[in-house]
Amino acid sequence: MKKLFFAIACVVAVFGFGLISHGVASARPHATPTPAPTPNAAPENQRATAIARREFIAWQLGVVNHAHYNADFAALLTPEKVAKTANELSSLGALQSVVWVGYFTDPDIANGQPVYLYHMICAGGAVYAEFGFDTDGKVAGVLFRDVLPTIAPKT
Repeated sequence: MKKLFFAIACVVAVFGFGLISHGVASARPHATPTPAPTPNAAPENQRATAIARREFIAWQLGVVNHAHYNADFAALLTPEKVAKTANELSSLGALQSVVWVGYFTDPDIANGQPVYLYHMICAGGAVYAEFGFDTDGKVAGVLFRDVLPTIAPKT
């Protein structure tokens, strides 16, 4: 399966984990790469999980309700982007389970509000889904990807 990637957040590069490996050569060794981001394994937020499930299914069907998203993000949800993402996500088959991975915070995503990370298990495959929320509880960013990147930690 080709890399399933859809990012239309306020700052696409940042929402796509935005972690850039500092490729400058140095004399000191680099730490072993780890999955990024390292989510906080705090208790699951049941409300966020319910929203993630609902929105994932909506994306698979290509029927995204703009009212569930903040104004900045909703403006980015063009019919073409929704259709392309629906085509890719629907190829995974019916959603079987939503696995809570954890959350992380990033000041450039949803004004530093938590970004919730889930593993969406479908009948024909799986994808990671990130949902950022604004202070009003509306979705402020979504990212789907088939694998989490591995990066070297900042030194």
